[in-house]
Order: sequence, then structure tokens, then C-alpha cells
Amino acid sequence: MKKENKKIILDELKMLGIALLLFYAFFQIHYHKENFFVVLKMVFAHFYLFIIPGYSLSLIFYEKINKIERLIIGVGIGYGLQPFLLYLINAIVKVNIMKYNVFVSAAMILLGLWLFNRSVLKEKISGFSLDIE
Repeated sequence: MKKENKKIILDELKMLGIALLLFYAFFQIHYHKENFFVVLKMVFAHFYLFIIPGYSLSLIFYEKINKIERLIIGVGIGYGLQPFLLYLINAIVKVNIMKYNVFVSAAMILLGLWLFNRSVLKEKISGFSLDIE
């Protein structure tokens, strides 16, 4: 892996780490009577189910918008798209949607990372540009 790609990935992980700490602080203020581990479990659940999938899908716009905008848009994508996909699966297949939310989030994360790898990291290597305008 090239140093440039490693720097991009570390910067994105640092951004998610800062967001995780801020999210934990907000949850701790809101649920101040709850145990530390209960709040931590809620924060990790929100991050895995909504924020990381949305953020990974927003990485498609890596060069078009900055980190804060990507995080805000990613949160909106995660909280909007994940429940929509679950209800769509429920309407098509008629299964209990609560059993499959973990798999839908994992699929969204993998799709976002694959698109990020394909559009941004490969572009840095080969010089090929995929302009979506």
C-alpha cells in the first residue's frame, strides 16, 4: 500500500475516532444516570448500524467535499438509507427486519469501502479519473 493511500485511510479513521468520542460525550450527557457500559454499547450500536455505513457511502465524494461535510452527509445517509433498505427487504421478502439490520449495515459498509477503493484509491495509483458531474 502506498504511503499516500495509507495517509488517506488514517485521516478518515482519525475523523471517525473523533466523531466517536463526541458522540459518546453527547450520549453520556443525555443518559447520565446509565452505566458506562450501557452508554458505550449504545454508542457502538449507533456507529455500526448507522454512522459508519453512511460515512463509508459518503466517501464516494472524497475530493468534492471536506471531512466535516462528509461526516454530516454520511450520518444523514446512514440514518435514512439503512431503515429504508430494511423496510424494502421486509416488503419484498416478508421477513422480520430486526434480524437483518446487522447484515444490511455490513453490506452498506462494504459497498462504500469498495466504491471508495475503486474511485479514489485506484485513481491515485493509475491516474484515471471518474468525474461524476
